[in-house]
Amino acid sequence: MTVELYVTLDGKDNRFDGRRAQHHLTHNLAMIPRRLNEAPEVATIFNYWLDRRSASVTVHPNGVTVISGLEGFAD
Repeated sequence: MTVELYVTLDGKDNRFDGRRAQHHLTHNLAMIPRRLNEAPEVATIFNYWLDRRSASVTVHPNGVTVISGLEGFAD
């Protein structure tokens, strides 16, 4: 999806559905959802990013889930 298309989507467009996207990534592309505290290699980078955007980004009360490729696949 391009940025140009993304900015035209509204909340009614099913391409904007996060649950659908997560299902596609985890079931069709074999990516793994993990809580941020289970992904320390990502947590530092994410927290650095979030600190700089905290005025405009709100983290869900349930916390952050990181979706990544297979662990150890690149080893």
